[in-house]
Amino acid sequence: MKKIITALTLFCIISVVISCAKRQNSTLDFPKLSMAMDSNPDSVYNVLTDFSGKLSPDDYPLYCFLLVQSIDKTYRHIDTDTLINVAIEYYKHTPDSSLLSKIYYCAGRVYEEMENYPKSIYYYLKSIDNISIDVDFYDTFLIYYYLGNIYSKQELFDEALWAQKKAYQFAELYEDSFAINQALYSLSFAYQDIGKRDSALLCLKYIVANNDSSLMATVYNNIANIYYNDSCYDEALKYIHRSIDWQNTPEEFFYNDVLLGQLYLGKLNADSAILCFEKSKKSDNLYTSVTSYLGLGEAYELKGKYDMSIKYYKKAMLYKDSLEQNEKRIEVLRLDKIYKTEKIKEENYILRLSQLKRKQIAYGFIALLFLSIGVFVWVYYKMKLEREAKIKKQMIILNQEKTRCYQLELERLQRENDVLELKEREVRLRDAFFLRLNSLCFPFLSVAEENSHRIKISEQNWKDIIDNVNSTFDNFTVRLKDRYPLLSEDDIRFCCLLKMRLSLEVLIQIYCIQKQSINKKKERIKKEKLGIDDNRILDEIICSFR
Repeated sequence: MKKIITALTLFCIISVVISCAKRQNSTLDFPKLSMAMDSNPDSVYNVLTDFSGKLSPDDYPLYCFLLVQSIDKTYRHIDTDTLINVAIEYYKHTPDSSLLSKIYYCAGRVYEEMENYPKSIYYYLKSIDNISIDVDFYDTFLIYYYLGNIYSKQELFDEALWAQKKAYQFAELYEDSFAINQALYSLSFAYQDIGKRDSALLCLKYIVANNDSSLMATVYNNIANIYYNDSCYDEALKYIHRSIDWQNTPEEFFYNDVLLGQLYLGKLNADSAILCFEKSKKSDNLYTSVTSYLGLGEAYELKGKYDMSIKYYKKAMLYKDSLEQNEKRIEVLRLDKIYKTEKIKEENYILRLSQLKRKQIAYGFIALLFLSIGVFVWVYYKMKLEREAKIKKQMIILNQEKTRCYQLELERLQRENDVLELKEREVRLRDAFFLRLNSLCFPFLSVAEENSHRIKISEQNWKDIIDNVNSTFDNFTVRLKDRYPLLSEDDIRFCCLLKMRLSLEVLIQIYCIQKQSINKKKERIKKEKLGIDDNRILDEIICSFR
């Protein structure tokens, strides 16, 4: 009997502990979370996403709003308006205008993330309409700031100027230098959009006076752009050189080179412009590359080298086509995302209507014939539940299969990418090793570039050169001979020297002939021995032959 009582007591204690633990995890301290939102948004986000308890119908809308707010403040991406719509629907008639203003602001941020700009503008304006008397200056600054940016994207320039002026006013009231500088920066663009460059310059120079290191590089570049557009090239050049001291990333340096190149073109200094554009064309940014190639084409045209000018103009057109295709693809993806979102909403609405209609029919049928067909109703609901369970199970299996296929595809793509990277690295290492090997084995070839005396290569040297080339490039001479059987021994040796990437001066010293003879020799081998008749030179053909 004592054992039974002891077991029951332990069971009761364990049940109480488990019940308390569950109760502790079943509630959220919403006032505390709201107070911590500005100082620790990451912590608030983690608490909300980790919460697994049940919420009442009155708490769930507040939970949705705080979750969206924490996502926005932690700069996470959100691509659905489901959560914020729950909060809007619940609080749209609340007398708390301050809370409603914040909810509408979050809705504006959500639709801005979803690139639905008309709806975003609508909710930002609703947020402004509900700003309370005890206004938070920083929150109001953010509303006008983001509203102005969207107006600019929609090319509503007068409205953008109005919004950015209001943003600047509230940033001044908030007395925060970062907010003030951000407002001035956006205000300068708003002035530029309506052609008021003097006002834009004034805004940018205020930022310079505030000495905000995070904006100095871009501010100096924008000042230079304004002076450039006004043909004040010396002033523009001065500010571009100032911005160089504040650059942090390679892309910023490339952008600086583009600006410098354009300035030198404006001053008709083609040589300096070419140097700048040659640097900036190495950028990974397509816009920078297109501008660089266009600048090179214009610079060579200015020098009268029309063949080079046409070459770079063609490259610019190729990059421009790629850029347009990329922009079209992005636009298609954006429209597809909007379409899918709207389609899901429509399907959910139709589903709710369908479910409501079925319930009404079922309830009416049961009310009229409950006594006579009770068994039928029981069978019907049993079959319905089984069918829904079967569909749910099939959907789970289908989703699992889709997830597995997606993961397999990702793994395959990653493996292919790894293989490509390894191959590229192998080629680079092999080329570097080959150049280093040649400099060690044949130092007299490197020294020859600084001297003009004749270079005599012995038979042993030739043998070593061919051995090095074959060892490094997988029997290069054998494969070359198999591919092009008309090549003589002397041609093979000449191709090996080209594979070593020796300069034209060194080849002249080796063969003791003029530059034109070397070029003729290359052309003869290319056309007569290799049978190639395109725009490539023999050096490119040999170096690309793997």
